[in-house]
Amino acid sequence: MPRLPTRSLLALGGDLGPGLHLVAGAHASGKTQLLVQMAVETAAANTPAHLFLPDTHRTEAARRVAAVLSGRAWVELSDDAATEHLDRLSGAPLALDAQVPGFQLEGLELPRSGLVGVDLFAPAPSPQPLRALRHAALAHGLTVVATYPSRLVTAPEGPIGAALG
Repeated sequence: MPRLPTRSLLALGGDLGPGLHLVAGAHASGKTQLLVQMAVETAAANTPAHLFLPDTHRTEAARRVAAVLSGRAWVELSDDAATEHLDRLSGAPLALDAQVPGFQLEGLELPRSGLVGVDLFAPAPSPQPLRALRHAALAHGLTVVATYPSRLVTAPEGPIGAALG
């Protein structure tokens, strides 16, 4: 099954193979931006990438993508500057779903290849959708990366251990 090397991961000494990968960290520690960077780099290599940022405003999501392309901090980019940088991705296989009220993992339509990034803030999903997402990723050879606030991962009764166990 194909592995997805990205500059952001290669700098850390690795790549990602198919399956469900979790990124946990404190609030504002860079989880979402890492997810966005991985998706942009994957799409730039002509491999499909689909980002789900349900709690992120559409303009913020666009600025985050543009920040990866421009090498600037996303908070420094105006909406107009972000649009200019996004034009560079024209034709790249990157899909972005942001600001999705009532987002649910259940029934999430997954592409047939590439990277799927899901930024989950709160509340934590139950273990069943995470387990189903992991199985779907493995069945289709997808690389799925989900971000979580660290407080959801460290809770002993939390969904992470149950989903991956």
